[in-house]
Amino acid sequence: FHRNLLWLDNNIHEVRSALQGKRAPYISHTHSSVYATSEEQVAALRHRCNEMVDLMPAVVKMGGYVPTNPRSMVEKRLELLVEEL
Repeated sequence: FHRNLLWLDNNIHEVRSALQGKRAPYISHTHSSVYATSEEQVAALRHRCNEMVDLMPAVVKMGGYVPTNPRSMVEKRLELLVEEL
């Protein structure tokens, strides 16, 4: 989970840098949090989704492609995880 979350964080950072016309600097270490419970993990994923959704209009404005409603697919999968708890 945490490796994938770090991957999402890095991608969000790269997109933000690209939207500013900059190249994302290499980060050799991270200060990421550890999410021990499933509830914390789901909340962390939803937070990353919110960040990505906030970036979508700027990506489209620059000519990039984003799916019509990527959040719905993510929420369906998160609901499956929440139901298992």
